[in-house]
Amino acid sequence: MITTGQLLLFFLLAFHPVHVSVTSMEYNKGENIFLVSFKVFTDDFETIVERKYGVDLNLGKEDELKNADEYFNRYFRESFNFMVNGEELKEPVFLEKKINDIAVWLYYRYPISGNVEEVEIKNIIMLDMFRDQSNLLIFKYNNFEKGFIFDREKVKIQFQPGKNS
Repeated sequence: MITTGQLLLFFLLAFHPVHVSVTSMEYNKGENIFLVSFKVFTDDFETIVERKYGVDLNLGKEDELKNADEYFNRYFRESFNFMVNGEELKEPVFLEKKINDIAVWLYYRYPISGNVEEVEIKNIIMLDMFRDQSNLLIFKYNNFEKGFIFDREKVKIQFQPGKNS
């Protein structure tokens, strides 16, 4: 089992051109939602969006594409699937994006209904672009916290957060 500390240490030591994304999923009991953030390298993300959809995002620049949100929402809907209790959560609510010199953080809200008994996550972010891509994920639900790594060999995980998976 990979601990959250190991994942964070790995990420902190990993500098570009290492191909890595980081996803954080944290349950908010008061609102019955998962807050999900994705961190990807800006240049890689712009490249994959340009290749897949034929548009230049120019994130964080004066000439940033006005409807850039539409394209990264589309990309993450196609590349990240989240199921709770056998039901796919298809319509995440986009909250915001934050951009610095090297990375883009995208924030979403996934509403759920009821308790979380079983989770399935498919994460293929950037896997079709880089052979060495790794996607790190930290999942928190109540007292359960676990880290996962996705790559070309492992694109899907399934677990029960209440059963110390």
